[in-house]
Amino acid sequence: MDPEPGPPPFLAFAPTPPPALGAWPLAGRGVRGGIAGGPLEVGSPIAPSVARELERSGGEVELIEGPAARERERADAVFRARATIVVRVVRALRGAVPVERLARDEGEGRRAAAALDLAVTAMAWHAPLHELVTRHLLDPDLQRPALRRAAYAAVCGARLGWPDRVLADIALGAALAGVGLLTVPRGVVEKPGRLSPVERRTLQRHPAAAAALLGPILGPVCPLAPRIALEQAERFDGTGHPAGLAGAAIRPEAQVVAVAARYLAAVSDRPYRAALRPHEAAEVLMSEAGRLAHPTIVTAFLESVAAYPVGTMVRLSDRRAGRVRAPGTGTRPVVVVHWDPDGRPCDQVEVDLAAKPTLFIESVAA
Repeated sequence: MDPEPGPPPFLAFAPTPPPALGAWPLAGRGVRGGIAGGPLEVGSPIAPSVARELERSGGEVELIEGPAARERERADAVFRARATIVVRVVRALRGAVPVERLARDEGEGRRAAAALDLAVTAMAWHAPLHELVTRHLLDPDLQRPALRRAAYAAVCGARLGWPDRVLADIALGAALAGVGLLTVPRGVVEKPGRLSPVERRTLQRHPAAAAALLGPILGPVCPLAPRIALEQAERFDGTGHPAGLAGAAIRPEAQVVAVAARYLAAVSDRPYRAALRPHEAAEVLMSEAGRLAHPTIVTAFLESVAAYPVGTMVRLSDRRAGRVRAPGTGTRPVVVVHWDPDGRPCDQVEVDLAAKPTLFIESVAA
């Protein structure tokens, strides 16, 4: 299940924009990066270390520096301001739980967080993608689940041992995979009851619509992202859409995003049902291994994602309440009890649910 060699991350982008872009050279004509040496957008800020590598390579590239760079900066002041706002807004929409806490392993969580940071920066600073994001994708109802899906997918990819450049591509593809839903009537997307055959076919066109939107934008620098958007609704047993692909014909990165999306859907409220508890969602994934995605990918997801992230407030089946201190084993975290069954503060007691088979988490605080 090893992925094909993926592209390096967006070389011209730093995890956070530099405080003064005038100190950085900008990409001119002929500067290439990303997969297949795709051209970088003219005016993209380039980290000084990357600029030095480009100069040493001996290639015929143009770097905009000094007064010319500052002039370009002034001309692009509005774009830079908007890009900075996009970064801040999207990061704020991540929610209260840091990406690192979504992973059971601290190192995997750090790698997933770095991948998501790079994806967010790319969405803000890659000019064509920036336009798509600012026009359509800053709706909190769209971005919160998109970023959580991207975080889960990156965590799973880290567990599978994929390199950082692939994790960055997965995070970007997962964050943008739902963009095709913008082409589907809202009444179909949010319909609480069963969809009619026509409505179902309309909804099933959204992966192809996403790939059509993202292909021209990301094809030169990150073609894996449109591929993820196209294939994330396929199923390992061939029952998915839009092409009915099966088995190894589906990119493993797209399978990871499919598993992340299925888990997120299970633990989220829907018009027709309440959210499942994380351990219930884990059971759903286990039952669908081999149908939804390759069993190895489903196992990696369940082993890597913290069902109850550190800091989550939970109520136990004996009515005591507390906060998760450590991910523990599988869906059985370590909880520090702070409140007794009547809701009164009590002496703190650490409870390892892995050692208490008759005790379980009854609910999670909103």
